[in-house]
Amino acid sequence: MPITLQSSEKACVIQLEDDIDVTCAAEFKQLLMEAFTARKDIQVNLDRAGDLDVTAMQLLWAAAREARKAGTSFSMSPVPERVRAQVREAGLNDFPGLAVPNANSATSTAANSGNLDDRQI
Repeated sequence: MPITLQSSEKACVIQLEDDIDVTCAAEFKQLLMEAFTARKDIQVNLDRAGDLDVTAMQLLWAAAREARKAGTSFSMSPVPERVRAQVREAGLNDFPGLAVPNANSATSTAANSGNLDDRQI
C-alpha cells in the first residue's frame, strides 16, 4: 500500500511511498479526512514518495488550505528535490508549505487558476 496513516497522541502521520497518482487518490483523500477528523497535527511524510501526479498535488494543496482554515498544524516533510521539481514542472510555485522559487516569475498564477475551489477535501 503506497499510503499509510499512523496516529499518535499528538499527531497523525501520513506516509507516502512510491508513485502517488489518480489510482490511489480516493485512498489518499480518505486518509487525509481521517487525519482531520482526529483533530491532531497532521504531517505528510514525503521522503519515500516517488512521482506525485497533479491529483496528489491537488489533494495536498486542499489539505493545507483546510488545515489553515481549521487552525490545524499541517506539514509536509522531508520534501525530496524530485518532488520539488514535480511541483515546479506543474507550475505550482505557490504550493502551500512548500516554497518553490521560480526565477522566471515572482508570483504564480497557479493559486488563482480556478483549479482548486474552497470546498473541503
